[in-house]
Amino acid sequence: MRCGGLGARLRDRRAAIQWGQLVLPHVAQRHHLLRYRPRSPSDPGPVRRGHVWAVSEAAVTMAPLARRTLAAQ
Repeated sequence: MRCGGLGARLRDRRAAIQWGQLVLPHVAQRHHLLRYRPRSPSDPGPVRRGHVWAVSEAAVTMAPLARRTLAAQ
């Protein structure tokens, strides 16, 4: 779905952006595209956290599947 189409459906661009920010991480976690892994010394960001979100190795293989699924809808 195009961003313009989503914005038109939600009637507000800001609402569409907020919806995307909430939904995309949920979908990525559900389909195992993100994983929570221990922090490595080369990771950016605050050191106080022991774990970070990272793109899963499965994301590369899941992208074509997600594309086909979305195209079929």
